[in-house]
Parts: sequence; structure tokens; C-alpha cells
Amino acid sequence: MSYFNEDKLAERIAFHGLTPDIRQIIKDNKALLSACLPQAIDRLYDHILQFKSVAKFFKDEALIHHAKKRQAVHFDLLLAADFNEDYLTSVTKIGEVHYRIGLEPNWYISSYSYLADYVTAQIGPAKDEAKTMAMSEYHRITSLRNALICLCSFDMSCALDVYWGVKLIYLD
Repeated sequence: MSYFNEDKLAERIAFHGLTPDIRQIIKDNKALLSACLPQAIDRLYDHILQFKSVAKFFKDEALIHHAKKRQAVHFDLLLAADFNEDYLTSVTKIGEVHYRIGLEPNWYISSYSYLADYVTAQIGPAKDEAKTMAMSEYHRITSLRNALICLCSFDMSCALDVYWGVKLIYLD
């Protein structure tokens, strides 16, 4: 089942501010963002495993390894900023799996926030370091952080759209 037709996807992209310029910022910085992800994902799972409400979904190391691997693949698709069929298949699977296993959206949103916070902290200087930075570099980093927020919000909304769509199917 497809949760995204062309018009719905275009509207979602526009609503989240993923203009061609914003998407190009993501593409231009894909290597930088990708380099942050392995440690960000590891830190996320260290965090998740501290909370029994979400740790219960990861009963062994093999399952954690599988989830990390799938997240890395998904983020690679997301950072391409093309939102093609491969991305839509991946985000659909995320929403469907989260519904099937009973992962409540609040845990997904909070986990994504934790991950995004770590990545944004890695891509630029702290506020006090920004004072000595050239304005052009400060603007570049700020633009990238803003683009990342748009991208993460878009991705979450797509996965949650699928989650709620699956839930409605089962309620009918």
C-alpha cells in the first residue's frame, strides 16, 4: 500500500520548507552529516537502553545491530534529499514496523530529537566559538542546522503518517 501520492508528497515537502536550496544544502553536506551518524546512532541506543519502555523492543544485541543498520540505510536515503521511491519504501517500512511492534509515537519522536540534537551539535561550533568565526562560515552552519531541522521534521511526519494510516486500517 502506498501512503504517498505525488501531490501529497509535494505538499509535504513544501510544507516542511524543503525548497530546492534547502535540499541542496543537505546534499552538499551529506558527507559531513553521514560522518556524524554512526556515533549518533550508538549514543541513541545507549540512551534507549536506559528506559525499559523502549528497551523492551531490543531483546538482544542482534536486534540492536539490525536496527542500527536499517537506520543507517534510511538516513543515507534521507540525506540524498531526493525523496524517491527507495526513500518512500524505507519510511513506509519504519511507520509500519513501529505500529506492528507497538512503539508509541512519543518514543519515536523523542528518540529522533535525541539523535538530531547530537548531530546538530557536531556540525558546528558552540555559541561562544561562533564569536570568532567569519560571518560566512557562521551563516553556512546556521543554514545547515536549519535544513537539518526541516529534514528531520519531514521524515518524522512521513513515518508518523504511515503509522497512523496503518492504525486506521486496523481500526476499520
